[in-house]
Amino acid sequence: MSDEASDDVMLIDDPRVPEWVRARGRRFRQPAAFTEALDTDEYALFASDGELIDLIYRDNE
Repeated sequence: MSDEASDDVMLIDDPRVPEWVRARGRRFRQPAAFTEALDTDEYALFASDGELIDLIYRDNE
C-alpha cells in the first residue's frame, strides 16, 4: 500500500467497495483486508499487513 495522501485505500468492508471485489477478497487463504480503487472497475487487494495480494478488474463481457 502506498502512503501517498491521494490514495484512497479502503477497508474491504467499506460500503463503497463493490460486492464482486469483496467476494474476490474472501477467496484467499488470508482474506483481503484493504482495497484501493485504481481505475474504473480495477482494484488492488491487500492483506492486513499491507502486502499486495491481487490486482483485479471487472470483465465487461
